[in-house]
Amino acid sequence: MKLLLKILHNDLKLILRDKSLLIMFFLPVIIILVCRVGIAELSQYIPFLTDYYWLIVAGFTSVTASTPAFLVGFILLDERDENIHTVLKILPLPENFILKIRTIFMMVLGFVFSFLILAFNGLVYFTFLNLLTISILFALIPPVLTFSMLALAKNKIEAATIYKALSVVIFLPVVAFFTPDNCEYFFGVIPFFWTYKAIQSAEIFSLFSVSFLAGITTHTALAFFLYRLFQKKWFS
Repeated sequence: MKLLLKILHNDLKLILRDKSLLIMFFLPVIIILVCRVGIAELSQYIPFLTDYYWLIVAGFTSVTASTPAFLVGFILLDERDENIHTVLKILPLPENFILKIRTIFMMVLGFVFSFLILAFNGLVYFTFLNLLTISILFALIPPVLTFSMLALAKNKIEAATIYKALSVVIFLPVVAFFTPDNCEYFFGVIPFFWTYKAIQSAEIFSLFSVSFLAGITTHTALAFFLYRLFQKKWFS
């Protein structure tokens, strides 16, 4: 436990050292204000926006939930540049202990950020069970993004580019909901689609359950694949 707290303390110190990164911790509050004031006001002039409140909230929540991936990804890239990752590898700790702690850390942040937006956006309302389960789906975004950056980027510039590109991919499922009936499921290969679908079907238990399970499965499978790719690239 002591070691766990020390790792998290050091990571937070690294994050807080860069003041520009602090805004990420305030992003959920900013998004809530945008939803409650900006979007609500805008819908008075563009009435059909109310039909897409759930999609707007889903998009904003996806972006906010993804921000911990950027923080943790750059901490790990910093350590690689200073060759610290090979030193950590030989410490007398369970395999990948520190990486697991950081993965849980960014998932917890992703969960909290998502829960706050979903609970207080003022546009779309969920039951407490839906809040918990949908937030779990959003919390799976950071590991996918972090392992993508680590597996594909050669340096921090490339990592930043990949992060920006993936931020667009996070929004891609929005297109699915403007396609003809049933064509939306072609987007099911993108894990993030199932999170959007879970929000859309939150009031239909059977459809929500399928979307939730599909989201858990596709996110986990992709994160595991990218994790193996990252391990092969960094340690083989």
